[in-house]
Amino acid sequence: MRMCMGCRSRAPKGQLVRLVYFEAGGWRVDLHEVLQGRAFYVHAAADCWARFERGQRRKAPLNVGLEGLCEQIGQQRQSDSQGARRARAVGQP
Repeated sequence: MRMCMGCRSRAPKGQLVRLVYFEAGGWRVDLHEVLQGRAFYVHAAADCWARFERGQRRKAPLNVGLEGLCEQIGQQRQSDSQGARRARAVGQP
């Protein structure tokens, strides 16, 4: 369970988007949860996104808006499903 930094409610990690802060570049979306650094979790909902932007201590821009985030998630799901199909074709579990 993680806390959404927009609405402050708790939710399973899979229902939240992970954001990582970098001094040089601001906030980045981490869909694979591999980036190192201070991370926060936010629901992919417009009201949570807006509250997070207003309430952050570091007034750094989010490098992607909610529409861009939805596009990134769609692309990631598509590439993950293609990778799974290729693995099945080769005979990997």
